[in-house]
Amino acid sequence: SKELGLENLITGVFIHEFSHSQQMQNFGKQITLYEKNNTFEVNFNDDIVQNIFQKNTSYVDVYNQEVNLFYSAINNDSLDKPFLNKAFELMKKRQKEYFKEEYKELTDIDNFFLTMEGLGQYSMFLWLTHPKGGNIKKEDAIEGVRRNKNWWSQDEGFALFLILDNLSKSKKWAKEMFGNNTVSVTSIIESTTK
Repeated sequence: SKELGLENLITGVFIHEFSHSQQMQNFGKQITLYEKNNTFEVNFNDDIVQNIFQKNTSYVDVYNQEVNLFYSAINNDSLDKPFLNKAFELMKKRQKEYFKEEYKELTDIDNFFLTMEGLGQYSMFLWLTHPKGGNIKKEDAIEGVRRNKNWWSQDEGFALFLILDNLSKSKKWAKEMFGNNTVSVTSIIESTTK
């Protein structure tokens, strides 16, 4: 990683994975339920949506628009609500249009993995930007965490947590991400912006 350097990247990946280890009571149990109750033609993991739709060019176009709008909504440390609203409109339209019939369960699964992977990326980002952590400039840390934007659930999930952080400091919502219940980052954002 040219933005982070090898040591910071390795530490960041460890922090990402460690955040998952703290979610076994809620997210871990939910993954098991999703996996048992669904049979898709691809392996069940955090890249399931990407693995199903990555060759569908119309889907990829909509997805890229959506992600770009989410990142545009948090440009320069301020929240642009029109961009945020448009991004959520696109997300809901994408999920409604493509997640039907044999894929009807993917809306909940998509939101689930955006939350789980986004939290891992956000945890990594917090350490990278902390003065006693990586002490990296925020812009460089964002680029480094996005890692060429190759992994959809990580990239979009990270944008959602940056937005949530802009709306409400983590002390208010972090406890929702651990414990016995699962809550999606999208539902917290939408309830915070109402």
